[in-house]
Amino acid sequence: MRIYAILVEPEKPVNLGLIARLCENFEIDELRLVNPSLKERDWEIAEIFSSHAVNRVKKAVIYRSLDDALKDVELSIATSAIYRERGKNISRRAVELSELPKLISGIKVESIAVVFGRESSGLKREEIEKCHVLLTIQASNKYRTLNLACSAAIIFYVLRRIKKREKRTRILAKKEVREKLIEYFEMLAEDALNNKNKAKMAKKAFSNVMHRGGIGYREATLILGVIRSTLKKIGLIR
Repeated sequence: MRIYAILVEPEKPVNLGLIARLCENFEIDELRLVNPSLKERDWEIAEIFSSHAVNRVKKAVIYRSLDDALKDVELSIATSAIYRERGKNISRRAVELSELPKLISGIKVESIAVVFGRESSGLKREEIEKCHVLLTIQASNKYRTLNLACSAAIIFYVLRRIKKREKRTRILAKKEVREKLIEYFEMLAEDALNNKNKAKMAKKAFSNVMHRGGIGYREATLILGVIRSTLKKIGLIR
């Protein structure tokens, strides 16, 4: 399993340097940066704070968009300090960090990316929706927001333990299969509900359940077959 750390528009060189060091500490395979908002001097500061992991800063891969950074990733995990157990905002329904080992254990996944937002404002809603899972760390209700590097350290530690300890036998359904399943489910929901907004919410809820359960290849193809047959019968696809 390869693990990627993705920073979306990082703004503070100190955090970049510390996270580069953490990537070395916890054997993160690659550091990816999406449109970094850093000047030449900032890169120098990042290298200073990376300590003996200067190479991690120099070898960080820069992308123009989050879509590009996620292109080769099987399971993407967005991070946020905002946690919703209930409520209408389906895209903000998060998995708590303590649940992550259960979510990943028992499945074989080739690549995982953890996506961190801007220091000033975090990830935008549309960026969260590009990811398969939303992850949060339950800190004190009085002050929930962790420093970016601190949250990265905690998550990287948990991921390294999972990578070293867990035996994965079940193969996670390929991203293309999962995306097709979600696409077909949305078509079915739109036809059944006759309401695009409700269908969109239903699609997100379906995606949340599917990715939290770590749907296997056999499960996904069976469900996909049922939905495809249904869509054919009602004339939505050929």
